[in-house]
Amino acid sequence: MVVPTTDVAERTFTDLTYYLGERAAETVALLRPRDETLGALESPSERSARMTLLADMCARKPQVIVAPVAALRQYVMPRRVFEDASFRLRRGETADWDATLARLYRLGYARVDVVSAAGEYAVRGGILDVFPATADLPVRIEFFGDEVDAIRRFEVQSQRSTEPLDAVQIAPWLEILRDESLRTSVLARAHGEPNVVSRCAPISPAAPTSPNRGWGWPTTSARRCSIICTPSRWSCSKSPGCWKRSSTGSTRNARAARKH
Repeated sequence: MVVPTTDVAERTFTDLTYYLGERAAETVALLRPRDETLGALESPSERSARMTLLADMCARKPQVIVAPVAALRQYVMPRRVFEDASFRLRRGETADWDATLARLYRLGYARVDVVSAAGEYAVRGGILDVFPATADLPVRIEFFGDEVDAIRRFEVQSQRSTEPLDAVQIAPWLEILRDESLRTSVLARAHGEPNVVSRCAPISPAAPTSPNRGWGWPTTSARRCSIICTPSRWSCSKSPGCWKRSSTGSTRNARAARKH
């Protein structure tokens, strides 16, 4: 079910949950859009819910999915990639220790000292604690060499093991995997100098002059600065071709500009 906005999606999901009652947990799901703002902190519970939904979709679980348009416009991990990246550990089977840790890192899991949230894993000797993206509780996997000796759930607060398990399914935590081949492909398409985010474009010599202030008026190319420039209070920076917005008065800006 596609709805126009995130607010409408939240209300629709709430209404469906109310009318379906006990069956809502198994039949209704909400696909929220990711916050793609640079430096944004994502809630582990929201990330876990999203990856659980993707796992249910890969398993072709029948359910009603409410999604705003913003969520459908974002990148979603393809089903084949999701299924190929997921893996299962079984008690009594052989699983290479180093390869298992490498797979967790590739799937986006963060290594910590103590597991406290979904998407984390911790290592102590031959014991691997991991909180799978699609699980309600973390699991403790005991290795004897490269053999999986025991698998148990444990509580986050007490860190004490509870019920034993025969196997555990580990799904990706990130939709863009930490893949070296993908990193190489992205870097091959990147242009510019290393460690440089942006560079100011030179101002055209034929830039029009402001009739009121008497100095070079920045052209469109000059506005492609590392800081978005606006046609007001321009002051000459240290770079000859860079004009940036200044917090000083117009008189000081005019004097700085006339020096050039």
